[in-house]
Amino acid sequence: MTDASALNVSAQFLIDQNGKIYRLLPETTMARHVIGLNHCAIGIENVGGTTDMPLTKKQLKSNIKLVKYLKNQFPKIDYLIGHFEYTHFEDHPLWLEIDQGYRTEKTDPGKDFIENIRLSTSFLNWEPVPDKS
Repeated sequence: MTDASALNVSAQFLIDQNGKIYRLLPETTMARHVIGLNHCAIGIENVGGTTDMPLTKKQLKSNIKLVKYLKNQFPKIDYLIGHFEYTHFEDHPLWLEIDQGYRTEKTDPGKDFIENIRLSTSFLNWEPVPDKS
């Protein structure tokens, strides 16, 4: 048996640059995409998000559409977060990661991108992301 790779990740959804949404796993299957919150999160990954391949307007529209769908399917979803915000939950009751050394620095999908999704879905009454003080 070999050790697991550092890139041992999965998500329920993937959104391509053209806005096409792919379901990779059922929403009720746990994926590995956000440290400490995998047990209670539905993961949406986007192709790109780098300087060389920025996220697109079509991806933004698809993220908004998918988030609305998910909240309708699972009304108890309370938070909408970007990967870069996962560490804000370290002292939150939802947090389950116990290995202090198991952290990475995330920058996706970017503050402007997630804020645009939040603004477009604000009527869904998201809980605020915990303040990381």
